[in-house]
Amino acid sequence: MLASRANALCDVWRDEIAGVPTKSYQCTVSEGQVLTTTFMRLSDVMFDSAGGAPLDGPAGEYQSLVRGHRLIETPALETFSRLFETHSFAFEPSNLEVEFDMRGQGLSGREDLSGAGTEGRRWRTLGVWDETLGLFMPAFPLPAVLRRAIENRSGVAGPRFLRHATAEDFRDLDAKRQEYVRLWGANVEDRADLLSFGNLDMLADIEAGSVEGFLPLLFHAGFGQDGCSGAARGGALYVPPALYVDVAVCRNDGAEPAEIEDMFGAAETTTRLRPYDPATPPREERFGWRPVTLAPGESLLAVQRLIFGARPTTLDEETIPATRAVYGPTHLPKGVIVKGQPVAFDGRSHNAVILASYANCCSCPYLESWCPRAEEWIDHGKVLAECDAPERAGSETRHFRDARCRFRISEREHEDTTLTAARLDVTLDDGTTRVFELLDAPRRLTIGESCELAVELPPGIARRARSSALTLWGHYEKFTQARFEARSLALTT
Repeated sequence: MLASRANALCDVWRDEIAGVPTKSYQCTVSEGQVLTTTFMRLSDVMFDSAGGAPLDGPAGEYQSLVRGHRLIETPALETFSRLFETHSFAFEPSNLEVEFDMRGQGLSGREDLSGAGTEGRRWRTLGVWDETLGLFMPAFPLPAVLRRAIENRSGVAGPRFLRHATAEDFRDLDAKRQEYVRLWGANVEDRADLLSFGNLDMLADIEAGSVEGFLPLLFHAGFGQDGCSGAARGGALYVPPALYVDVAVCRNDGAEPAEIEDMFGAAETTTRLRPYDPATPPREERFGWRPVTLAPGESLLAVQRLIFGARPTTLDEETIPATRAVYGPTHLPKGVIVKGQPVAFDGRSHNAVILASYANCCSCPYLESWCPRAEEWIDHGKVLAECDAPERAGSETRHFRDARCRFRISEREHEDTTLTAARLDVTLDDGTTRVFELLDAPRRLTIGESCELAVELPPGIARRARSSALTLWGHYEKFTQARFEARSLALTT
C-alpha cells in the first residue's frame, strides 16, 4: 500500500464525444502540468479498430476514443495480442452499433451506425457481439441419454437439461466434432466458419470449463423446427462470451511536458481464467512500468484487464444469467507517479463504450468472400434473408471496395437454399463495368453444404479493376417436420 499521496488537485471532468457522455479525472500535478485520465471498457472490436484505417462520419468520432494514443506495453496487452493473433477472424459487419454505459450516472444508450462510413470495412473479433445469439455447436460431449435419443430417433421432444461446461468438455475437441459428424452427417469443414463464431478453440485455450458456472450449456435431443435459426436437437446450445478490454487513457493537458514515472493501483499477476469478483480487489502496489514522457496534448493508452462475459439471455425458454470472468494479469490504475510522488484519482470513472458488430449469425444462407491480400475468407453474414419461400424468391446485391472474384455460399441451418443465378459486376478505373455470370445452372444447398462462385479476371481487366458487386438470385425454404424426420431416419439407419 502506498502510504503517502501528493497534494494534487483532481477534478471530475465531463465531456461528450459524438454524443457519448464521458467522465474523466483532471489532475493539476504542478504549475503547467495537468493530466487527464479516462477509463473505458471496450469490446475487442472497438479496441482493435484503434489500429485500423480511420472511419468516416459519426463512426470516426467514436473511433477517436481509442485512436491516436501511445500504446504502452502491459501484461494485459500482451495477453490480448496473443489471443487475437491466434484466434481472431475477419468479417465485414451487416450492422454496427455503438453502445455506452455510464453506470455511475445511470446513463446508457445505443446508436445504429449502419451506413455511416462502415460499409466495406473489415474488422476482426474473437466472437459475435449479439446478446441474443444462441449457437448450436458440434463439440461438447453428449450425455448417454441424449446420444441414445438421437441414435434411436426417440421422438421430436427429446430430453433436455442445463448444466455448465467443465474442463473435460474442451479436451479432444476434434474427436468430439467427429462424433457429431457421425450422428448428424454434417461436414465440419463446411461449418468451420460457424465454429469460428463460437470460437471453441479459444474457449479451450483459456480453459473456459475451469471456472464453475461460467459457460452454461443447454443440451437437447430429438428434432424440431425453430424458424430460420432452428437446429436439430442433439447437443449443446450456448451463448459465446464476448471479450471486453478495460483501458485507461492518460493525456497531458498542460503547457509543459509531463513525465509519468509509473502508475499504481490494484494488481494481480494470475494468468488463469477466474471469476470476476469486484468485491475483493487485488492488493495495491506500484506497477513497475517504464516511464513515459508526454508532450502537451499527447496521450497514452494502457490495457488494464480482459473480461469475458455474456449478458443475461434466454435459450429455448431457459433463463441464462449473466456471467463474467477475468483472464490474464490485471493492473487497475488508481493514480500516477509524478516527480516521485503518487497522485491519486478520487474513485473510478465508469465509461463503457462498445462498438458492437451484429454479424447476423444463425440466419441463412451465408456469404463469404476471399480476400487475396489477407489470404483469408471474410464473413458477410446472411444473404437473401427476405426470400424465405419459392414465391418470395428475389435478389440481393453486395458491394465491395476492391475486386473480389471468389465467393462462398453456405447453408448452416436446417433449410434448403436454391441459387438460380449469380452475377459479378467489376467497375474499372475509367468508370466502365464488366459483367461476369458465375452460375451456369441452379444450385441447391442443404445444411452443412456450401458452393464456391469464382471467376478469373483477364489480366487487362484485373489491373484496372477498382470495385465489384455480387448479385445473387434465389430463395431458401425451412425444413418441414416431415423433412426433419426423413433426415433423422437417413442419418440413424
